[in-house]
Amino acid sequence: MVLFDSLIGNTDRHQENWGLIFRIDGTCCLTPLFDNGTSLGHERFPEHVKSWNKQRVTTYVRRGCHHLRYIRDEPKNRIKHFDFVKYIAKQQVLKNHMNAKMDSINPELLLDEISGLRDIDCDIRFTSERFEWISRLLNIRVELIKEELK
Repeated sequence: MVLFDSLIGNTDRHQENWGLIFRIDGTCCLTPLFDNGTSLGHERFPEHVKSWNKQRVTTYVRRGCHHLRYIRDEPKNRIKHFDFVKYIAKQQVLKNHMNAKMDSINPELLLDEISGLRDIDCDIRFTSERFEWISRLLNIRVELIKEELK
């Protein structure tokens, strides 16, 4: 979940939008993650970030924080996405698992799927400008996550 939220830049993963499924055989698994609306640079207008260079986009991405915090009673002290990945990666077994997950992600294929959303005919369209913004964010996020997992 932390890896996924770091990949999409989700800033609002709290206890009400994820859960566990307990199976009859005693095992459990994570539910599908939902309510990902505060991600993928949703709060930025593409026309305002179009001129941002890679360094500025990277700075924006690095500032992103997870909804979780180090100390429960300090709501403003949230964990930055990539610090959280780095912290979890201190456990070698988790680092290996996250590396395997990242190795299975093909950003090109992922962006190809997202690109298809531009073809949906609806009142509020997914624009090429929004797609370009999301592409920049995802590529930088993949790069930064892989750096933290070295």
